[in-house]
Amino acid sequence: MISHGITASCRFGVANQTDVYLIGPDGGLNISSAVGGGPWSDLFGPQPGAMFQPGAAVAASAQYGVPDTTVVFAVGNAGQLTVTWVGKDGQWKGPATIGATGVFPPGAAVAASAQYGVPDQTDVFAVGNAGQLTVTWVGKDGPWKGPATIGATGVFPPGAAVAASAQYGVPDTTDVFAVNNNSEPTVSWVGPDGQWKGPANLVPDPQITLPIIEDPRLTVTGTHFTPSGDVWLKYWVTGNNGPTPATQNGLITVRADRYGRIGTKFQDPLGHSNKLEVNATDVATGRIATGKTTDQHPIDPG
Repeated sequence: MISHGITASCRFGVANQTDVYLIGPDGGLNISSAVGGGPWSDLFGPQPGAMFQPGAAVAASAQYGVPDTTVVFAVGNAGQLTVTWVGKDGQWKGPATIGATGVFPPGAAVAASAQYGVPDQTDVFAVGNAGQLTVTWVGKDGPWKGPATIGATGVFPPGAAVAASAQYGVPDTTDVFAVNNNSEPTVSWVGPDGQWKGPANLVPDPQITLPIIEDPRLTVTGTHFTPSGDVWLKYWVTGNNGPTPATQNGLITVRADRYGRIGTKFQDPLGHSNKLEVNATDVATGRIATGKTTDQHPIDPG
């Protein structure tokens, strides 16, 4: 079954026209258009087919700084970013290739955006074969540059879905989002200084709290684990209810609730511990939260 990428945009410079883009079964870019509430046109392809994987991802945008120009991006069979464009005259041009071949998986997801705070710049984002976010860009109608890499290799599945946006309320900042190999949403960003940062996890790191030990059961609570996922609690307890401190360790599994919270009590294996240390491992992501109690109240085993 073919997974169809599809996107939509206004036709910049043409009043009240909406365009829908997809790569058809012949491997060519296909377009359907409507003006106002009028009928949708039949699909038509502005160039010969076979350049793309059927159903490949597409992205559309204005070309900022070039009046009345619409640009459409896709990754071709050669693993190379392409751009197809149309001006106010309605004459489609391209696809033209950008950068080297073999950088991306054919049909890789793409996203396009202005680079906010940089006048007349258009950015295109995709994840390359090295599992690394990339940016390709153009100023006005100048030559395309890139792809340049952002962050480390091996962070994302090659060709992973990406999205781009202004960070509203933060002047001149552009954000790019993708889900990493640990199924965690990430953000990479650039501000007025032009220096890309990230990727950083959107979800805070897991945290645990170990309340004061006041009964023969030990308590662990935590937040920011994978919702409804398993968490391994490896623990160490120490008690000094005799001439020589006693220690013991163990491992239990608990399940986070749908909000990523945990809360559990388990039997104190010593019955009189006054110190507890815990490593809480989110099984789905491998992220670890640590905690320990200090200055605890010794337990009287009664």
